[in-house]
Amino acid sequence: MVLAITVFPPPIVLSRDGSAPLSRCRTVARPAPPQPIKDKSMSLRMMLMAGTALILAPVPALAGRPANAATTTASHPDSTPAELVKLVRDFTIPYQTFTLPNGLTVIVLTDHSVPIVYTSINYAVGSTFEPAGRSGFAHLFEHLMFNGSENAPGDYFKYLRDAGSIGVNGSTGYDFTNYHEAVPTGSLDRVLFVESDRMGHLLGAITQGVLDEQRGVVQNEKRNNDNNPASILGYSRRSAIYPASHPYGHSVIGSMKDLNAASLADVHQWFKDYYGPNNATLLLAGDIDLATAKAKAMRYFGDIPRGRAITAPAAEPPVLTAPINQSFTGPVSTAQIARTWPVPGGRDPANFSLDAVSGLMTGIDGAPLFDKLVRQDKLFNNLSADNTTYRGVGEFTIYGSVRKGVDPNVAAKALDDAIAAFLRSTPSADALERYKATRIIPAVRNNETIEARGGLLMQANSVLGSPAKYKDDLMAYLALTPAKVMADARKWLGRPGYRGMIVPGPRMTAAGDESVAGAEVPDAPKTAVVAPQSGTRGPIPGVGEPQAARFPPVQHAKLANGIPVLYVQHDAVPFTTAELSFDVGSVDDPAGKPGTIRAMFQMLDEGAGGHDDHWFKQLRERTGAAIYGSAQNTDSGVSFAAPSASLDTTLNTMMLMLTRPDFPQDRLEEYRRQELSRVTAAPTSPGTLLGTAFTQALAPGTLLAKASQVPSVAEVDAITRPDLEAAFRRWVRPEEAKLVIVSNEPLATLLPKLNATLGHWSVQGRGPAPVALDPRPALVTGPPKIVLVDMPGQVQAFLGGGQLVDMPRSYEGVAPRLANIALGGEFTSRINMNLREDKHWTYGASGNFDVNDLGSSYQVEVQLQPDKVGPAIKEVQKELNAIVTDRPITQEEFDEAVANTLRKNVASFRFGGQVMAAAAMLQRNGWPDDFFSTFDARIRAVALRDANAAMRQYLQPAKWVWTVVGDAKTIRPQLEGLGLPVEVVTPAEVLAKH
Repeated sequence: MVLAITVFPPPIVLSRDGSAPLSRCRTVARPAPPQPIKDKSMSLRMMLMAGTALILAPVPALAGRPANAATTTASHPDSTPAELVKLVRDFTIPYQTFTLPNGLTVIVLTDHSVPIVYTSINYAVGSTFEPAGRSGFAHLFEHLMFNGSENAPGDYFKYLRDAGSIGVNGSTGYDFTNYHEAVPTGSLDRVLFVESDRMGHLLGAITQGVLDEQRGVVQNEKRNNDNNPASILGYSRRSAIYPASHPYGHSVIGSMKDLNAASLADVHQWFKDYYGPNNATLLLAGDIDLATAKAKAMRYFGDIPRGRAITAPAAEPPVLTAPINQSFTGPVSTAQIARTWPVPGGRDPANFSLDAVSGLMTGIDGAPLFDKLVRQDKLFNNLSADNTTYRGVGEFTIYGSVRKGVDPNVAAKALDDAIAAFLRSTPSADALERYKATRIIPAVRNNETIEARGGLLMQANSVLGSPAKYKDDLMAYLALTPAKVMADARKWLGRPGYRGMIVPGPRMTAAGDESVAGAEVPDAPKTAVVAPQSGTRGPIPGVGEPQAARFPPVQHAKLANGIPVLYVQHDAVPFTTAELSFDVGSVDDPAGKPGTIRAMFQMLDEGAGGHDDHWFKQLRERTGAAIYGSAQNTDSGVSFAAPSASLDTTLNTMMLMLTRPDFPQDRLEEYRRQELSRVTAAPTSPGTLLGTAFTQALAPGTLLAKASQVPSVAEVDAITRPDLEAAFRRWVRPEEAKLVIVSNEPLATLLPKLNATLGHWSVQGRGPAPVALDPRPALVTGPPKIVLVDMPGQVQAFLGGGQLVDMPRSYEGVAPRLANIALGGEFTSRINMNLREDKHWTYGASGNFDVNDLGSSYQVEVQLQPDKVGPAIKEVQKELNAIVTDRPITQEEFDEAVANTLRKNVASFRFGGQVMAAAAMLQRNGWPDDFFSTFDARIRAVALRDANAAMRQYLQPAKWVWTVVGDAKTIRPQLEGLGLPVEVVTPAEVLAKH
């Protein structure tokens, strides 16, 4: 489980999958409710859903609202469109394989388009291999693998810091454990050395101290997950469905009791049993050929002895003889209802039918469960169906959040009735074909990167038995028929299942999961890290010189009506993306009606030109077209993504949104309902409370603080259709618009199409011209203090601290951002290494500059044990004071930051999304056309003294404000002696309007 934390424009801002390993640190700008660890072993179908949608061909104009497409007679031929079939048939990933004498399987995917190599190792071991009393062991071991090996001692990530690591990750599931890295080609030898060293030379580096450290980190990861108000439902559902002896009968992260019981002997035996080369598959994808791959694999992995033969545990989906009913209470804002059925594992063809069922039930337009229970009867705020597939078993789950004021039992009965009605029906061929398009098209579009293509090969090999099966999923979807889908649905969902409900009330803890709050094993005395075994394998390989990233040339034009165009050609795929931006945002909301501008832009595709929201949704489903409006604090826009062959259709649809929006009353009411569910959930959301309380303390009385506020019920209800129409007339105008477009098509080909649509757009007489925005950024940090938001019963505490800084959006900030890599911006940063690796009080901590038009800031954020909040604030203060006084950034830290930044920059513009984001930054910030081409020179021009001067300029620790969300009775006493006034508030007081 992982999430990147480093931010550094241009290369990292453009690609946030960068440097920090997700399985090693989870820190977010506004922490989302943590979820229990999910298995990632059968991610083939999940991977197919990722990415931007792809349009196959222009589609004819659709009628207004169609009949219920999920249940009516098909209005289209009962056959898959030829374009979709061709798309799958033409989708190829050339690869080669070989096996070393010790049993290591190697898959090679050659692509020299960008000088990077993606490596991935899958070990065929996960939580299903854990014996009784050792739940969570596979995941704990994954963490240990990042703490160094015999010939590469210490933290794994220090060896990749100056190697230009583009992405480093690890994950544990029920069936597999995976480790992967993407680096510039010149750093591949270093990666293979350290990766092979932890396969063949690990045990000498795993000491009792290392085990205790990572046990503490994992326990905090578990607390993060358990802090989710509904976590009891996930744990209890699994233990209710599966017998205790079933391989899938316990969670991947395990219980506190079992984690505490893990011994050093257990760890060593696990490695000996499961981490042999014959139980692993290595993927090398990118700038490498077969001959080089063979030589390097043999050089680094060839001498590792074969391990014992491994057989995966046999597992069949359990058969329930009667429904299982469970009810719980927890700190949820509204009741949550779950229905789950055990279903077959990854190699059973029924899974493809069940995937389709999930979409037909709640995912596509006209889906009967969503339409009836959410849109029509308004019993649920939202409803989703998901078919989760592991290697041995699967779980089909329907999950819904009950609307405020609705009797949960009434909602539950209505859900069961709707499920039964669906199982009696037969979906139309049209509905099934739309589902197929939503499943298949993004899969092909997403494989623009070597990571995605390599990942498909690896998952096909691990789950389906061969990399050659990488598109078997796609072919299986093509072959689905309504009869086949419903036969499998009735077979598996017509049998007894699990019925769970959680309603607002005291937090409940899963039976058998002792001490969620977290009794810990006392640390053993610190032991020295094993020194390198000199001469065993030779020195750790160096890395090659960084290569500069190549940003395509920028061109400019003007449409017939004066709209300026910034164009960049990117021909990796025949695709066009565009953003039409306007200088308007939430700061321009009418008084007393926050959210009006955002609602107006978001509703542009809810009905336009006489076509309702169903028309727009079915257009997206049939073709993959993505056209949408969005609004931020100070800017807004209408964007689209489409293959160039369908640009005419896309532009015509966009023009309907820009010129003839209907703002239907029923969709406005639905929008209000969704906003009200967010308002209702805010008092029970630690992340929302942290963000709001922190920003109010940081910049009281400013536009920045106002933007952080959650609207009240009255304010949501106050937004009317005339408000949306007035905002549209005032702000959505061609004379205020700017267009950024990225396409494989040359500008000369695009301009006639753009001029025939956007170039003819005019709004004479439709309202007064908008006034220019003048949002003044907040610059003076609020008085230093600690705001403690009291949320009794929280398993973890949420902590944020920071100050305002004078950084306009157009300021690149090379020196301070380079400096921050050492302080808080990387996994190996001082703050994270202190709180996580040394103290193991948290699963991860980070600090970053947050550039905002309304007020930029430096912020540190961490989710940690409630009994460590006061000490954690002291430690962060210590690190802040040290870096601006007696322990500034060292030459070594600075050189590593520069080297890493320069090397990883080579991957900054390798796929269309990165190019589009960079082009939009050029326009918004007013940067010169050669800005990205000269990035390396600007980095090299920064010296250590500049970095340290920047830290002294921007950081004033004595001015910081702090916010904590958690149980005040535990946390308040820890804050004494910090020298700051403490203000204890309730969630209601945080959310109240001032």
